[in-house]
Amino acid sequence: MCEPWPTPFRFLPGNHDIGDNPPGPDHPAQQPLQERVLQRFRVAFGPDYWGTAVSGWFVIGLNAQLFGSHSWLETEQYRWLGECVREAGKRPVALMLHKPLFQNTREDAAPHIRYVPLGPRRRLLNLLAGMNLRIVLSGHVHQYLDRIIDGVRHI
Repeated sequence: MCEPWPTPFRFLPGNHDIGDNPPGPDHPAQQPLQERVLQRFRVAFGPDYWGTAVSGWFVIGLNAQLFGSHSWLETEQYRWLGECVREAGKRPVALMLHKPLFQNTREDAAPHIRYVPLGPRRRLLNLLAGMNLRIVLSGHVHQYLDRIIDGVRHI
């Protein structure tokens, strides 16, 4: 008989779960975000973005598929993240999201389905500048890369 897992689970959606965000302003998503599918994700797995204090850290999970969607859902996530800045205080912050923020630098401009689009990325980084961001964890690209950029570890 299996013992239950000893910690709570948190989930984040990816492009295969709820659809994708557009890679840039003039580049529509091939499989656009579907609000009804996102609602099903929320029913099955809980919130698609969240924050929690853990062992002196503040861990934030964001729904990367919302970035650049120009939907009320994206607006709501940004509003919520603004509240997290205050809640995190001076604690070190770990950010988790499906897509990496960028390929090489925070100013990478070429639209690409692998990364958070430039406009939303700038807005996100401005909000995160008010936090003690230490690490960004992401997936999506199916390769391992561990590096430090501007004092923040990206894995």
